[in-house]
This record gives sequence, structure tokens and C-alpha cells, in this order.
Amino acid sequence: MMDNSLQRAQVYQILALNDEMLKNGHISRDEHDFVRRLQVKKLTGLHGRGTMEVQSKNLT
Repeated sequence: MMDNSLQRAQVYQILALNDEMLKNGHISRDEHDFVRRLQVKKLTGLHGRGTMEVQSKNLT
């Protein structure tokens, strides 16, 4: 089983890659938002708190 901090680091990497893929036109805004929602939900669970504010970059 993966360490909690390693799992969080992977989620942050996925979010960063997701932003770059949108910025470079490789995925649509809808695809970007879908991945972001899933990863933020996972990250919220890993932090063990209610909800978590995530700063999003306006890449449009």
C-alpha cells in the first residue's frame, strides 16, 4: 500500500499535468474539469477533512 504523502504527491502531479494538457490544447475544458473534480475528491479524502479549496488557474 502507498504512503499517504506519496498518494497526495501523485494527485498534485496529475493536476499539474492536467493543467498543462489543457494549456497546450491536448484536452478540452470539459475533460480538464472532469479530471480535476475526480482528483480533488481523492485529495480531499487523503487529507481527511471535509472540503478543500483548490486554486485553479484560468487557462482559457
